[in-house]
Amino acid sequence: MRVPMAGFVGFMGTLRTGGWNAVTVPNGMYTGSLDPSATAGLSLFPRWKLRLMRAVTAAAAVTNTPQPLAALDNAWDDAERRLDLLIEFAEHASDPATRALGARLRAALFPTPTGARSPVLLAYGQEVDYGTAQITKAALPDVHADIVAANLASVMSEVTVATQALAEGIGAIPGSTRKKTPHYEARVAHADCVTAFNQVLADMEWFLSSTVDGTARATAQTLYQTLVDLVDRYPKKSIATATSSTTTATHPTATTPTTPTGTPDVTIIPAGTGTAATPTTPGAAAPQAPVRAPVTAPTSPRRAHKATTRTRIVRVPPAAKKAPVAIKKRPTTVKKVGKKK
Repeated sequence: MRVPMAGFVGFMGTLRTGGWNAVTVPNGMYTGSLDPSATAGLSLFPRWKLRLMRAVTAAAAVTNTPQPLAALDNAWDDAERRLDLLIEFAEHASDPATRALGARLRAALFPTPTGARSPVLLAYGQEVDYGTAQITKAALPDVHADIVAANLASVMSEVTVATQALAEGIGAIPGSTRKKTPHYEARVAHADCVTAFNQVLADMEWFLSSTVDGTARATAQTLYQTLVDLVDRYPKKSIATATSSTTTATHPTATTPTTPTGTPDVTIIPAGTGTAATPTTPGAAAPQAPVRAPVTAPTSPRRAHKATTRTRIVRVPPAAKKAPVAIKKRPTTVKKVGKKK
């Protein structure tokens, strides 16, 4: 089902009006755990509405909760940069006491991260840990006194808020156990809506195909049409036409005769028929091509080439080995040299 989260949440209004309004279900059953005895007493139509309402109610509860993590990260980075710049301003003050104050705050609030990276370049979880460590250090009496003396209390509060927001965004709340992120909860809620609507649609189709005409079947048909209308509002994009035109332009059929532009009408007989192409004048009867057995057109030029061309492999025997040429060695004459008499 291709309906987005907003479409499912908007369907809540449909479930409260029209034919669905006549189907009564206690409001307390839309959220929380259900008592099996209470659901056992529901008829078919209220079961459909209960299944859909519980899904869309859960989706509506988390629709506005998630905030893009990039926005939360940017807010945290901006707060950290402001705190860093104000401490750097104190470090370059003309007053030695103010410079010493800035050095103490630098050492307490901005320790060098692992890998000597800037804090704003850390991963989301590492930024949460870094900000949590800053908040813990800022609560110490001596560090808190320096923060107040440097007029950094408001900026430190912004760091605290940004760290907590980023922690909630990634599902890591400082001081508590890790929970599922709002983004994960939104995906789960959307999947539940898809499952619920598909199941109800399947039940409705079975009911309509298995029951005789009557009031109950007419009511079911009305309820079924509301779900069909919801799906039809989000049609699936069709790419069949574009694919067909692209395929025709890129891979023309190899055996289809074509007429060149700007030349007299010529009937071209496909290669391999044994008959040469014979030009004809306009209006004259075209020669009939020989009858051939039907052949499935290849789907690509490469296959067309393989279908119409046979490659003959000729094995060339190796060249005969030449007999070795005997090399005659010239006799070596050794001249004896004696002593002169």
